[in-house]
Amino acid sequence: MKQLLVLILLFPLAAMAQHRLRCAAIADGQASWKLIDTAGNIISDINETYERNHRGCEGYSEGMFCHEKLEKLGFKNWLGKVVVKPVFSEGRTFTNGCAAVKASKWGMVNRAGKLIADTIYDYISDADSLGTIVVEKDKRLGIIDASGHVVLPCSYYNDDKLFPQPVFSDGLLRVLSRRSTINEPDAVSVDQIGNYGIKIGFVDRHGKLVIDTVFELKFALYDTYYRLSGNICGTSMRELQESGYFVRHQWHLMGDFYRFEGNRCVVFKDQRATVIDNKGDVIYRVAHDWRGLKNTGGYIIAGTYSGYNISIADSSFDGEGVYNPGGKEIIPFKYRSIGALGSGFFKVQVEGDSPDGRGNIIYRLSSYRYADTMGQFMPFKFCFAYGFFNGLAEVALCQQTGYHIVNTRGKLLDETKDGVWVRGTDNNNFFIASQDKKYGFMDNDFNWTIKPAYELCEPFSCGLAAVKLNGKWGYINTKGELVIQPQFQVALPFSDIVVDKYK
Repeated sequence: MKQLLVLILLFPLAAMAQHRLRCAAIADGQASWKLIDTAGNIISDINETYERNHRGCEGYSEGMFCHEKLEKLGFKNWLGKVVVKPVFSEGRTFTNGCAAVKASKWGMVNRAGKLIADTIYDYISDADSLGTIVVEKDKRLGIIDASGHVVLPCSYYNDDKLFPQPVFSDGLLRVLSRRSTINEPDAVSVDQIGNYGIKIGFVDRHGKLVIDTVFELKFALYDTYYRLSGNICGTSMRELQESGYFVRHQWHLMGDFYRFEGNRCVVFKDQRATVIDNKGDVIYRVAHDWRGLKNTGGYIIAGTYSGYNISIADSSFDGEGVYNPGGKEIIPFKYRSIGALGSGFFKVQVEGDSPDGRGNIIYRLSSYRYADTMGQFMPFKFCFAYGFFNGLAEVALCQQTGYHIVNTRGKLLDETKDGVWVRGTDNNNFFIASQDKKYGFMDNDFNWTIKPAYELCEPFSCGLAAVKLNGKWGYINTKGELVIQPQFQVALPFSDIVVDKYK
């Protein structure tokens, strides 16, 4: 009978260990980490002091807690058991089941505490949603998976002076087929021209080179030399002197090249900005000036407002515009500036400071409008505007005082008049809003769904949102009912964690 009772008591834990567990990490009055379920019951006491940062690692993620001892980093699992001993000098938070850790160099551990990648790498990326990890050793890139299997040995080159830290984008990783040599002198002999070729291509998640040599970076006589640094393209114009040397005049351009987004990437081919797809096929060439080019969701913003810069394209154009992913011009190339795509809209500066024919600046009141991906404009014109983020944008109407919020349907809320401040979240029907220093939630049409009654609110996750009342944190549901009373010093969002293999 006693054995049966033990089995009955252990059954809920055994059953729980077979699936994903919905829980949230909280810190109590003693600043000690715990996990709670959606009813507020304590699942486990982690016995770890709450801190935001442990040697580069955030305190909690995916059921794993940072554990620091004697200035070394390790991890505890959701039951408070040490699964990664504190032997690392620094690390990063768990992402998609893995965490990067560093001894003398970087490696990777999983939730079971297994070192799936030895600490032999100069750089290691976080695991992405498909478990792909990029590694770098001796300036050469490789790929491993979340099990630690080597998908691609470190064979292709990388150069952080040309590009930022390497990661997959739209399923492709940018690689160099040879090491770059960009620390060239300020004056380059004619005989040295052409000795700095760098071939750029892309590999897929299987390590296969699917786009080979989209561009060869090199010097060319009387031509423009493109030097890339992150998402910035610099141009070194060279003058041929009597001594037979080219003297460099370098200036930087905000260009977004060799990065896939929306299955589109801008590369240089035949000294022209060219848009390719994820197979390397040319979709179209950018006809307008591309020094301010941006790739935003596969839509390309290009062009330059005349009078502000020296055009280096084939012809001069009057302003910025937008190509859709197929290369069709959806916003004419005539505007002062266009912001990146956000929530399906571009912020377009339709009027503003402009030069006259003599190079003098004529000052006009700047005004902005929003255009969608079909090139259709909202009816409003604003004298001040931010880009859309999570479904909302903050604006100021011309000829009026105060600030407004506009949603993606073009509806306005007068924040100044109504004394309401709204901020976008990923939950479109639950925008965090405040009034009279109290917080609640509004829907898409700016109606209160949960009236302001709290000192602070966090976004909804798993149908629950953390709220602060009388200095303590608790949780409410989407009806605004307090389901877990405010009692915690810290309350993180609810999420589902894997507990079947990592007891």
